[in-house]
This record gives sequence, C-alpha cells and structure tokens, in this order.
Amino acid sequence: MRWNRIVILFVLGGLLTGLVLLGKEAMRDGTAEKPKPNIVLTGTTQTAEGWSKAEQWAKSVVRLEVYDNHGDRIATGSGFAALDERFLITARHVVVNMEYMTATRDDGSSFRIDRVLAADADSDIAICALPEDAGLTTLAFAEETPPRGTKVVVIGSQFGVINLVTEGIVSGTWSADNVTRIFFTAPVSGGSSGGPLLTSAGTVVGIVTGTYEKGQNLNIAAANEAAHKLCESIID
Repeated sequence: MRWNRIVILFVLGGLLTGLVLLGKEAMRDGTAEKPKPNIVLTGTTQTAEGWSKAEQWAKSVVRLEVYDNHGDRIATGSGFAALDERFLITARHVVVNMEYMTATRDDGSSFRIDRVLAADADSDIAICALPEDAGLTTLAFAEETPPRGTKVVVIGSQFGVINLVTEGIVSGTWSADNVTRIFFTAPVSGGSSGGPLLTSAGTVVGIVTGTYEKGQNLNIAAANEAAHKLCESIID
C-alpha cells in the first residue's frame, strides 16, 4: 500500500509539473487566451466600430510646428479643418510671429501653411489658409454650446505625439468680452492648443486654448461660435 501511495504521489507530481510548464509555454508563445478589454469612448462602452469614429475625426486634425523668419521653430500646437475645406482653425497664440508652419496629418504626411487669414485676440482663435492639396476632411460645428456634464473628446498632438485622444466632460461655461468659454476635464498638455473639443457625435463645440495650472484638471476651450464668426468675416 505504501508503494502504491508513493507511485500515485509521483504521478500526480509529474502531472502538476507538466501543467505549470505548459502554462509557461503557452504564455511564451502568446497562445494563452487574454481578456479583451472594452474600449471606452465618451463615457460609454464602445465596440471597435464605435472607436473607429475617433479614427475618422482624427483625419481632420493636424500637428502644427511653427517657424519664424529665421527658420527657427517657435511653437507647436494642433489645428483642424472645419466649416470650409479652405480653412484650418487653431489657437491664435500658436501662430503669433509665424512666418510659416508645417502641418502633419494623421498618417504622418505633411504640408506647409504660409498664411494666417484672420485672428482674434479675445477668443484666442486663428484661421489659416489650407493649400488645395491638404486633403483634410472637414468637421461639422455643433449648433449649441453643450450643457454641464456633456461627454466630450479632445484630439491634439500633446508633446508632439500626433492626434492623441482624451475624454472628459463639460464642467461649465463662462462668457466675457463677447466670447463664451467652455471649461472641460478631458486632459490636455503642451501641443493641444488649437485642437477640437468634440461631442460623442463628432461635432465641434470648441477650440482648445489653455488650462488653469492652479486648478484641478480645469481646461479651457473657446466656444465654436467665435470661430464661426471669424470664418464668416473672411468669406464676407
């Protein structure tokens, strides 16, 4: 009986060792089944199809590198095509003292921008001329400023990384100097300025202009009505 128990224990030990080794081998080969996380966008569980909306929106957004008349890079930021395929919208402070800038598309290709068509200091918005071969799809503007709690997304080239997507909510709005500003919680960093603030439907509600360093994730966008008026002034 004792020998039988020893044999049984020996066999069980071998099986357990084999199971551990098989587990390691599966992990090494990548054959072990891994959990498939849900992709979350604007506060709701999305399928890959839902996430592809952000992929589509990003085709309208570019990373901007701004150069002065000495050829030195003086600023970086983001910009996007909206309302009219001839116009690129960005933040005014991005293009101050600009001689020209390069715009890098979502696919990594780039083109040059030489003209600022209009700029407004109060709203911190600028409209630049897009070349005919820019190839950017235009984003639609929302008809109204969203209420508090609305889910929003920012697309911008934070620290030079092209078209990162972050999400948050509208915290509130504030109007001064005939400009409505939107406070929101989607994270932004250097290079985000000029990027679009979007609803979950992909409509632009604002243009990212800054952040309060002393606040707790309190970021600022100029409501799109200011950009709309600036575009109209050019067309008229």
